[in-house]
Order: sequence, then C-alpha cells, then structure tokens
Amino acid sequence: MTAANSAICFVNTNAQWGGGEKWHLATACYFREQGVPTLMVTNSGSALFAASSEQGFSPFTLSVGNLSLLNPFKLQKLVAFFKQNQVSTVVLNLPSDAKFAGVAAKLAGVKQIVYRRGMPKKPSSSIVNKWLFNKVLTHIVGNSEEIINKMVKGNESWFPTNKTCIIYNGVDPNLPPANQRLFAKQGDEIIIGNVGRLVDQKGQHWLVDICKRLKESGRQVRFVIAGEGEKRAELEALIKDNGLANDISLLGHVSDMAGFMNSIDMLAFTSKYEGSANTLIEALYFGVPVVAFNASSNPEVVIDEQTGLLAEAFSVEQMAAQLARLIDDKALRQRLIDGGKALVQSKFDMYQNLEKLMAIHQQR
Repeated sequence: MTAANSAICFVNTNAQWGGGEKWHLATACYFREQGVPTLMVTNSGSALFAASSEQGFSPFTLSVGNLSLLNPFKLQKLVAFFKQNQVSTVVLNLPSDAKFAGVAAKLAGVKQIVYRRGMPKKPSSSIVNKWLFNKVLTHIVGNSEEIINKMVKGNESWFPTNKTCIIYNGVDPNLPPANQRLFAKQGDEIIIGNVGRLVDQKGQHWLVDICKRLKESGRQVRFVIAGEGEKRAELEALIKDNGLANDISLLGHVSDMAGFMNSIDMLAFTSKYEGSANTLIEALYFGVPVVAFNASSNPEVVIDEQTGLLAEAFSVEQMAAQLARLIDDKALRQRLIDGGKALVQSKFDMYQNLEKLMAIHQQR
C-alpha cells in the first residue's frame, strides 16, 4: 500500500471537549476530504466521540489511562485494529494516549507515530518518557514555539529535538464573514467579550475587577463571557457580590462563534497559559481587536501594537488600561484589525498548516 492511500488514525481519548478535540476532528475531516482513509480512536463517552460520529466517522472506542500499557489484552486489541486497517500514521493527543497507543502503533509496525502536544508543560525525565520519546515516537508536534521550548528546557540531555516541529492551529480561510449578531447593543455601550471554559486556567475572575475599573473611569461597557465550566457558580457569586449582574453576562456554551465575534467590539483574553489559543486566532480572523496578557504563547498571536495589545501578565490594572486605549482610539482598533487579518493569512491558514502533517503522513 502506498503512502497516498494508506490510513491515518487520530487517537484522542480525552473525555472533555477543548481545543485539542476541535483540532483532531477538523484535521480528520481535512484528511478525509483529501481522499486519505481516516480513522478515529476515542473514549466511548467523550464529546469527541459524539462530534465525530455526527461527522460520519465510526470511532474505535477505548478507555485509556496511565496503567493501560500494562493491560496486554487491551494493547493487543489496538495493535490488531492498526494492522487490520493498514494504518501508516497515528496522531496522538494525551500523554496517556502517547504511551499506550504509541506502543501499540510501534508493535503494529506503524511508520509515523506523531505526538501532538497542545499544552506548554514539561514532560518528566522518567525512564519511560526517555524511552517513549526516543524509541517510539517518530515526530513531536507542538502548536506553538512555547510548547516546544517548554518540552525541551531542562531536558536537553535526552530530548530528541530533531523530531520536533511546529504546526500552528489555524482557521478555515473559506469561512464566510460573520453576518449576524447574537445580542444587540444598548445605546453607546462597548461590548467586551471573553471566550473559554470557566476554569481557573482561563482567569475570568479577573474580568470582575477589570469591569469595575472601566466603569469607574466613566466608560460604558458590558462584558459577555462565552463558555461553561466548574467555576460558573463561583464566578456568578463574584459578579453578584460586586454589583455587576447587569454588566457581566455568562452566556454558557456558544456554538456560533462567528456570531459571537460579530457581536462584540473587542476581546479581553485572560488565560494564564495556552498552547495556542484558537480564540485569539479566530478573533483576528473575524476582525475583533484583542487585549491579552503577555504570557505563555499569547505573543505568538498577539504581536503588541501590531495585531493586538499585550498587558503585563496578570495585571488587571494594565489589562483595563489597554482596553481603555482601544475604547478611546478607533484608529488604533482599525490598525490592529488590519494587522491581525494579515497575520492570520500568512501564519494561521488551516490548510497551509495541515500540509505539514500531510507531508509527514506521506513519508515512506
């Protein structure tokens, strides 16, 4: 079987939905559209299983944990699946996927074993990791420079840097422009958006203080937060306790992100860390000016004063000040919008970026 018609399999057993799951599904759809036999391995109860099934895939289901590698029956089941479907490339998601499915792929004779890392976390220098990264995985993909740097730093003595590459997240350049609004403005207010799961990592609690500062400065603002998560009740209480129930709205899960972006005037991105934030890339694509903390991989998307504004990491005072600049300066907003769209076209075109993964798949 040639590389052109051999199968690729995406292994992602994460139960929750996030940026990694969105990427795996979109990328699987892309490979299928290119005529490549495309398979998926998911957790049976996961959001990715449901979403991929809706897209016409029939995922092979497995529950994978840190000890799954010690289960020979489960391991052999996946080995057989890879062999029967003549898989030549696997793309792995979680660290547990990399260990378990990576070894299964090695035993099945899969040629390209790709571990895609989506979070900037340093792997431990354990014997298992040294063996996995050097003897099992053939490619280590990060979706930002920050991720690769985080993996290598402190592990220079053993980490196989020659196996690493960056494949940035991207947006479909053929997406139609947003033409509807999810909610209407009230008078001359400025609507400031935030997108992300309601978890500690996303830092939405800082928006309460930021909103207070902007309102105390006399600016008419309203914040809308798209996302759901474990911190919702805590965030609702914080908003209420600060008397901002009419000024900060929790929208829950929003499926129409184009409509959301078309409904806000700017984006306040408060995450503590990101691998490569899809939200930032989408905001630039839809022409929404952005303020983000100067942290993690954010500066790879938000180039200060060119594609957006950066605030000192986790300083609500600076975040509020940068948002105030955007509110007051329409010319600045337009300049950042133009710069953001140019960056997306040159760096975050989904199809251009996925050609790198296609090239890996087509290696003999």
